[in-house]
Amino acid sequence: MNKLVVLSLLGGDLNHGFPVVTAQVWDVNQSLSIKFTGSLPPAPELSDIYRKWRLLYQALYQRLSWQPRMKIYEQDVTNVSVTEFGKVCQQLESYRNPI
Repeated sequence: MNKLVVLSLLGGDLNHGFPVVTAQVWDVNQSLSIKFTGSLPPAPELSDIYRKWRLLYQALYQRLSWQPRMKIYEQDVTNVSVTEFGKVCQQLESYRNPI
């Protein structure tokens, strides 16, 4: 069962929220499509949390000698804690599922 989800944020930003958000969900196997419309509240701290997550992600991959799938050029993090990374991941997760 393959699904494809396309989110459209029509106007707005993290400081003011997104007044019109559409999500279109396709079931690839059955060629079905469902469209949802809603809005998202302001979340100005989300960009800082994401930036911190991204830097910790890069530092963790470097520390563990993994090959990341994305290149990140900022070098703000010199020490990385798996615990700290887990906390930031939980913060991002809370924005994905606020309920």
